[in-house]
Amino acid sequence: MIRLHFSLLVFMTITSAIFPLNAIAIDEGDKLLIEIGSLSTNADTKLSVNGTGGNVGATIDLEEDIGYESGIQINRINLRYRFTDKHSLKYAFFQLDRTSNRVIDRNLTIGDTEFQLNANITSDFDYSLHSISYGYSLRSDDDSRLDLLAGLYYITTKFSIAESNLGKFESVSVSAPLPMVGLNFEKKLAGQWNLSTSATIFKLDFEEYNGTLYDLRIRVDYQFTDRFGLGLAYNWHKLDAGVKHENAIADFNLTANGAEITAVMRF
Repeated sequence: MIRLHFSLLVFMTITSAIFPLNAIAIDEGDKLLIEIGSLSTNADTKLSVNGTGGNVGATIDLEEDIGYESGIQINRINLRYRFTDKHSLKYAFFQLDRTSNRVIDRNLTIGDTEFQLNANITSDFDYSLHSISYGYSLRSDDDSRLDLLAGLYYITTKFSIAESNLGKFESVSVSAPLPMVGLNFEKKLAGQWNLSTSATIFKLDFEEYNGTLYDLRIRVDYQFTDRFGLGLAYNWHKLDAGVKHENAIADFNLTANGAEITAVMRF
């Protein structure tokens, strides 16, 4: 884990070294940035839920065992408002909703319920993330900026599975605000091209909650006008979260990565 934290920071340091910065104010015409994107991603999701009576639940692969599609579309929104040369606020949101209906090919123990081989199950998995962060500009010039970020994620993860013929049902959810830190780098390239990279992380072990989250994003966009551009981005997102509640323990693991097409508006 320490190596991964270090790798993210090294990535951002190398990026800023390739595009050196000076201590000059950035262009005043770039106070508000709005991004609306559609992410085509491959997801790998695992879940385990121990029962209240000490029953140990199996680790479930939601793509292989439950039948969720691994290739999915996620809509993502990013907002950044720079209210002074040194200070900014950033908000991001994306949501993942998945449903599956299939006949399972092995016994699955989830919480206190066992779903038998050949059971016809219906399952839902919802994951949403809101983040709000404060950015402080460490270094800047007319074309480049490196910001230190600190703020909160708020994640909501819900999973349910049901076999209606036998009246079997299990569900588990995790919702929590999570502290995060990160770096954001922006660079105006040649012509109308722009580069943006960001890396944020959190780690939490508090009372009944524990987990880590990593989000890495690289975007290149082309400005067709002073206000509007189109971009292509790569995203890597990894969540490991757990909750202990009333003697039950649930663990979620989600990894999503892929390409994103995004509309970029600057004001």
